Amino acid sequence: MESPYRKAWRLQDVIAAIQVMGSSAWVNKRIRDWEESLGIPRSAETWEAVLRDHPEFFTVRIAPWISGGNVRFSPLVTKLKNAHDPVSWYLKEQLTLGTQQLLDNSDPTAVSDELKGALHRELNSLLRQREFSEEQSFKDRAHPINIDETVDKSSLPLGDARMIRNRLLLEAEYPSEILKEDFQPRAALTWRLSYDKNYQADEWRQLTSEEWRKLTFKERDRLSRRPLEAEQVRALVATALELHTHALAEQQEIRELRNEVRANQQEARVSRAQQLEEVHNLLGEVRADREQAREDNKEARADRQARLWWIPLAAAILSFLGAILGAALKGK
Repeated sequence: MESPYRKAWRLQDVIAAIQVMGSSAWVNKRIRDWEESLGIPRSAETWEAVLRDHPEFFTVRIAPWISGGNVRFSPLVTKLKNAHDPVSWYLKEQLTLGTQQLLDNSDPTAVSDELKGALHRELNSLLRQREFSEEQSFKDRAHPINIDETVDKSSLPLGDARMIRNRLLLEAEYPSEILKEDFQPRAALTWRLSYDKNYQADEWRQLTSEEWRKLTFKERDRLSRRPLEAEQVRALVATALELHTHALAEQQEIRELRNEVRANQQEARVSRAQQLEEVHNLLGEVRADREQAREDNKEARADRQARLWWIPLAAAILSFLGAILGAALKGK
């Protein structure tokens, strides 16, 4: 497959994305939000196409995760705590024992950060499970979920498609408790995803462990991951330059190989032409030899006939002598 680095202006676009996404306060944003800082790409029609071409630097995916801001915890806790309907009962049974105990001892009017964090983790864990529609409580839905109407499933990994379907099922069952997601592609610089989520983007600073523990669930939910340092950005840019140089060198090698192949093909054509010419000459010589042989045979036959001219004369003389001899013998 042809390297994307061979496209015109691709290196410049990759370097720009590395610098912007590596130094931004927010690690993960919708691609349309990144475009506000990146401008218009030169090597493709969209930034999504550019970023997807380079998984060595960027992660692009539709994130079905449920954030704390997507959940109204008080009505959700009320529904799960009472669990009057089959879906809520099933969902409550999927929670860990510790979360169930927190849920049973909670006050729906003042949900603790501990329970919010536990429910947040549990809901995202449920998204990874097999489709809820396999359970009887979700089979009886009046309006079945069709993921194709929401996103292009053909371009999604199987796991992401299943998670999106589960998210849609939860949104449909709890429309007042879990807010809808628009499922727009999000992008991040992959290196930054390895850091802890302890960066205060609004203040542009990394929190200590003690500061992090003092935050409320809502404040923790808004944390980002720290930007890259200048040396790290330079390292990524150097890697992009190296990959670009390798792609160009590979392209040059391919050009040289193509030229060599063309030269060999031309040499082969010339050689075939020479061989054909030699064959034609040989055939001409064979035809000439055959024609000469036929002429020689004709001349040989003519010579033999010329050398045997006396035979009919001798036969006539012998016949004449025989006639005379026969007449003489009769007279006696």
